[in-house]
Amino acid sequence: LVWMAAVIASLFIASLATVSARMGATVMKPVEALMGAASHWSAGELDTRVPRFRDPDLAGLTETMNAMAAELADRMKTMAQQQGELSAILDGMNEAVIATDADLMIRMVNKKARELLGPRGRRGDAETTLSGFLERPLLQACGSSPLDALARRCIDNLAPQDEEISLYGDTTSTMLVYAAPLAMEDGRIGAILVLNDITRIKRLERVRRDFVANVSHELRTPITLIKGFIETLEDGAIRNPQEAVRFMGIIRRHTDRMASIIEDLLTLARMENPERGRLALHSCQVAEIIGKAVESLDDRPASKAVSILVDCPQELKIVANEGLLEQALVNLLDNAVKYGPEGGSVRVTATPDASEGFICLSVSDEGQGIPAKDLSRLFERFYRVDRARSRELGGTGLGLAIVRHIAMAHGGTATVQSIEGYGSTFCITLPSVPLSIHSDEPSDETETTSS
Repeated sequence: LVWMAAVIASLFIASLATVSARMGATVMKPVEALMGAASHWSAGELDTRVPRFRDPDLAGLTETMNAMAAELADRMKTMAQQQGELSAILDGMNEAVIATDADLMIRMVNKKARELLGPRGRRGDAETTLSGFLERPLLQACGSSPLDALARRCIDNLAPQDEEISLYGDTTSTMLVYAAPLAMEDGRIGAILVLNDITRIKRLERVRRDFVANVSHELRTPITLIKGFIETLEDGAIRNPQEAVRFMGIIRRHTDRMASIIEDLLTLARMENPERGRLALHSCQVAEIIGKAVESLDDRPASKAVSILVDCPQELKIVANEGLLEQALVNLLDNAVKYGPEGGSVRVTATPDASEGFICLSVSDEGQGIPAKDLSRLFERFYRVDRARSRELGGTGLGLAIVRHIAMAHGGTATVQSIEGYGSTFCITLPSVPLSIHSDEPSDETETTSS
């Protein structure tokens, strides 16, 4: 009996162990599956799903956790999409945008900001990376003390600030900066900076002011002289025929000068008027245009014994506005004769570049040359190297500006090369066959005038 009791007890214990092992495996398998799925989810693998179990209690838990993972995945996808859209919007903006935290560490910067504020030797480089800005102090990353001070003032005062700031590098840029407080996730206040590049606007304002001042000065001078001589005539000089004739000649000369200035201003206005539409172009013989320009000078070359030498292939043609191109050449030839020495020569050359599809029309003189410091501004309105000499010779200061506008209207350029003491060469480079140029220029019926 004792032996049988021992055997029965052993069998019962073995059965219990087997049942316990099977129950443990049944419970641990779902737990391990849940732990494995949770591990994948924590690693960002939200597509992982827990397999369905037969146990109804575990099945409910499985469905709940899978639904939670799916919802979390959808939210992460939506957030990523929204972040991408925000980045695209910011990078597509023409304004530079920078976000900093309370310690002025950069948290966000868009593409325009990276281009404007990147390393000074690479300003304008679109490849300036985010790593050069993110988590760096604003002052260190951008190198602008006024910008750093503006952001600090915005944070300290908890109020928007704006200021014009100059950024120095390869070139100097003027920025209109707007700073506003920015609430951060840690409860502190940072700053959002928006920088608008107004360099071009400032330059245009300066050009406008200079233009108005120059026009006023150029017109006031002859008007003052005319008024003075008229008053002199009224005071009795008109009774002296010799003096009256001399004074009338002076009045006529200054009246012609005012008429020339106004005519040139109107020409520029017509050329810059966008409502003029497409420039009328047709095929022209270059040699014929040069010949007409030389004829338009009348006896001016002969009065100074200046010879004009033309080097142009007779068969050379160009698609252009003949009237405007002739006017550009007249302006250049007139200047070459005016500022060249008596008994000298002026050379007009037409050089085709078949490989590039351009034609260069150059006018070279034997004058005193132009200082290097003046070359970059020579095509500006009313800019003169020697103001006194220019007025003495009857120049308006607009002739080269007109030449530049005519070249640009044809899709070309106007350039100058000069060495003091060795004369100057002005070159109009035009495409031989312009492509769909919309211009603000007058039509081919434009009257040719000399500046």
